[in-house]
Amino acid sequence: MERSVVQIACIRIRDAVVGDVVNRDPDSNRGWFEIDGIEPLHDGSWALLNQVTNTSITGTPVDIIGIQVLKTATFS
Repeated sequence: MERSVVQIACIRIRDAVVGDVVNRDPDSNRGWFEIDGIEPLHDGSWALLNQVTNTSITGTPVDIIGIQVLKTATFS
């Protein structure tokens, strides 16, 4: 039987792309959202946005955030 397994990794804000599922706190079970927009801000920081849920993360390009990585695992 194959199942999807979610692993949590840490990445820099500048490495995030639209479609990633992210959270400012990688250890949290709440607050995850899918990025649907990335905007550079006037002070050099970036905003990762989900406009449907009105959720965002802002920070410098080298700030660390959590990302969900989906993998397929086979169980017997």
